[in-house]
Amino acid sequence: QEAELAMRRRAGASAGRILDVQANLAVSYHNLGRLEEASSMQRDVYSGQLKLNGEENRGTLMAANNYAISLTHLKRYAEAKSLLHKMIPVAR
Repeated sequence: QEAELAMRRRAGASAGRILDVQANLAVSYHNLGRLEEASSMQRDVYSGQLKLNGEENRGTLMAANNYAISLTHLKRYAEAKSLLHKMIPVAR
């Protein structure tokens, strides 16, 4: 998946498609136990979705949730809670 991401960047893939590949790669990192890398990539996906689509977009909300989940796997509960509290009013 890292190779696919690099290839899509070189080929000029859309920002949205690159974010999709990054999200998939983050899941793979998580499954391999590479939790810090997974969380970092989830943060990048969330940040990218926010810039690309704004905070009220479904994809942005999903990315925020995925990032928060990755933070809980690292026992960074306060950060996860803060992010989720920030997103709850937007999701309503």
